[in-house]
Amino acid sequence: MRATCGHSFRHSLRVVGARHFYRLWHRLDCFALWCTRRCCRWSHRRVLLRFYFPPATPLGIRKAQPQTSSRTSNVHPLTKRPMADPMNAKQALAWVTECGVAVESVRASVPSLAQMVTGEPLRGSWWAHPKRNDIFRLSRAIRSSPDVLVCRLVDGKITYVHRRLWPALVALAGRFSKGRLAAVKEVHTPAGKHKLLVTPFPKWVPKEILRVSKNLTQKEAASQLAFLL
Repeated sequence: MRATCGHSFRHSLRVVGARHFYRLWHRLDCFALWCTRRCCRWSHRRVLLRFYFPPATPLGIRKAQPQTSSRTSNVHPLTKRPMADPMNAKQALAWVTECGVAVESVRASVPSLAQMVTGEPLRGSWWAHPKRNDIFRLSRAIRSSPDVLVCRLVDGKITYVHRRLWPALVALAGRFSKGRLAAVKEVHTPAGKHKLLVTPFPKWVPKEILRVSKNLTQKEAASQLAFLL
């Protein structure tokens, strides 16, 4: 009789404990479900807030950008002169006039047209640069100018010499090889090919330039072309 009562008592405790356990588990499950729904609602609200009211930056307040004047941003990094984009033929001729002597390609002791157009130092041929079409267009405009001598004066490269320096160049012709003083002109043949016509020195020199060069002393001429000597 006692054994039967003890067994039933232990059985009732197990039943009551199981009921409490399942009730607690159910409450915890309901609480977890409520938290999940709450978090989903809050996440949805955050998404809506970010959509309608985007923050300045993902990490915080946007830093103030330094304001640069138009004069500073529109200055060529190499020549420190105002630079237009794209440069036209008139500006290219004015640049040659100011430089006096310039080369068409890169890596020379005088200003370079390719670097002037691109605004950055170049390595190798300028034909690989994205602005090669602009360089080609301006180089042909300079070559066709009657006030620009196209020769190979600087390091055997295509060189532009403005007319204002022709008297000094003629006066100092003895310091340069005749091959570098020869005028070079590119022409198109009927077959569609490019051909260079070379006019030896001094056949290309106008008579008025010869007359002015005779009045120049060696010292005066050297002062104008000191960067080449």
